[in-house]
Amino acid sequence: MTKTSIFTSNELSRLKEVQAAKSGSAEDQFIQECIGLVREWLSTRQLRKDPPPPDNQAILFIFAEAPLIDFGFDKDIVSEPRRIRRKQGTLGEGIVVCNQNFKVMLKVRESLTIEAAYSFAENQLSTLSSFTIAKVGQHKLQIHRTGQNLEDWLDDPEEIPININEILLTPDVIADDLKRFHHSYLSTPLARAARHMWTLPEEETQSRLGGLPEQHIQSFLLSHLDGLYGRASVFVHEEIRNQGGRVDIWIERPSLGSSGKVNTVLELKVLAPTKSHNENYKWARKGVEQADSYRNHDTDTAFACLFDARRKKQDMPELAPYALEKNVRLEQYLMDVPADSKKKPAVISKES
Repeated sequence: MTKTSIFTSNELSRLKEVQAAKSGSAEDQFIQECIGLVREWLSTRQLRKDPPPPDNQAILFIFAEAPLIDFGFDKDIVSEPRRIRRKQGTLGEGIVVCNQNFKVMLKVRESLTIEAAYSFAENQLSTLSSFTIAKVGQHKLQIHRTGQNLEDWLDDPEEIPININEILLTPDVIADDLKRFHHSYLSTPLARAARHMWTLPEEETQSRLGGLPEQHIQSFLLSHLDGLYGRASVFVHEEIRNQGGRVDIWIERPSLGSSGKVNTVLELKVLAPTKSHNENYKWARKGVEQADSYRNHDTDTAFACLFDARRKKQDMPELAPYALEKNVRLEQYLMDVPADSKKKPAVISKES
């Protein structure tokens, strides 16, 4: 019996070209838009065989939920805001204030060097600002997330490459990139992402993880992979994210298969120092189950990524066989815990 398709061949072709919408928090979406715009601009220049832009050419993207209001910038260093649109494809330098999906983009300065971008950030922005500096001639993007100490960031900014070349992505390549991400961002308490995850409650001597550690890692990993993978679409599958701890990243790219695409799924779980061994084991096992549940007919591999922030890294011998049974690739990344703080000496009252 012949099955009739509900789509014409032309409609199916158009569906294959649809890209996933930007996802994650509003700040995550803003960062992804910055990566996408810079990549498109660089790719267009490469296709036209234009000369590379100067190493010191820059774009400063400033995130604002309502870009149309006055931000109090020094009038001597900005011009009258001018509305631009992403698809004009002409934004190669300057300062632009944008909302999370770039529907509103106001250009407030035409030309910009990297040094001038740093000066503007230092004098006009703050720790609460979300912004990126695109070093377009160097194919790099520096990311300042809200809440990061601005002075510290200016000395040591988070920087990701903007790759415009096609990469042959396999699960092994992705696994290697995850290891490199862990080493740079999470392996020690002072690593780029980990330094913002640990808190030391008042009057306590042991640090603990702040709230929503999986979402914290997801934000950093999302931009890291998005910058690395040129033609791949890296996104959070919003439809299956809920309050039950499902934190995932999908990596989708073209394929020669019948659907024209293939995806790899990453489920992220953090093993916490404040939980018991049994609680952490159940959490890790849940990660394996969720990774398995995400897969569809286009999935090549489902990863369960365990970021182990326990003080005692006890073995979980039952976990690997369970992951194998579920056909889930289990990867574990050790996170060093901050050293215990010295107790404050007790105050001894003086007898009168």
